[in-house]
Formats: sequence, C-alpha cells, structure tokens
Amino acid sequence: MSDPVFVIDDDEFFRQFLTSLLRRQGHEVQSYSSAREAIRALRREKAAVVISDLYMPEMDGIEVMDTLRSEFPLIPVIALSGSIDDSIEACLKLMTVMGAYAVFRKPLDETAFLAAVDTARASKSGRPARIRDATT
Repeated sequence: MSDPVFVIDDDEFFRQFLTSLLRRQGHEVQSYSSAREAIRALRREKAAVVISDLYMPEMDGIEVMDTLRSEFPLIPVIALSGSIDDSIEACLKLMTVMGAYAVFRKPLDETAFLAAVDTARASKSGRPARIRDATT
C-alpha cells in the first residue's frame, strides 16, 4: 500500500471536503485537525504529501513548514489558505520561498489542486517542480 496524503486543516468542513476529494481520486488520506497531532503521526509513519492550511490554532502553516523542512525534508508540502487579506498573500509567498511544492487559495481550483497533489506525490525530492503559484 502506498503512503497516505496527510491533510491538516482546523476547519472540519474543508478537511472533510479535501479528504473526500482526494479519496475519490484514489489517494489514501489521513486527516488531522491539529498540526501538532499530524507531526506526531509523521514521526511514526510516512506520508507521500502533506497538505496544510496556513492559519490554524496552536501551530500555523509557517511553523508546520519549518518543522517539516527540518524533520522531513523530502515530503512535499502543499499550502492552502482561505484568507483574502494582503498578509496572507505575503505568507503564501513565504511558504513558496520556504519550499512549499505548491500554494493554493480557497476555494480551490480542484483540477489544478489534484494535478499538484499527483505531481508532488510522484516527486522524489519534496522540492517544488515547475508548479505555478496558484494564488493568483
């Protein structure tokens, strides 16, 4: 069995939406409402891709990205955010600089998102390929 996709989002509705979307495409998915819980799970088992919301209680997406890059540098990370202010734009750009495989704004362009997940899953390095910045 292949490694699962980890979904981290404190918004239960959106987390369930992503889980369902990914499972319909044949991905095994583990979903987490807490970044700390997801990172604990990653220390016990592998993930093919991590999809993380940017704004969450306890630990935000920047902290998640920093932890993942230091402890699991080969796992591709896809960053998401539903916020529309200028600071989120800057944070999403920072996620790209920090090594996010792709970044997306909510609501998602499902086709582009699924393509990014598939490409990230096929990646061996966890580093961005020529995936467009989906925030624009």
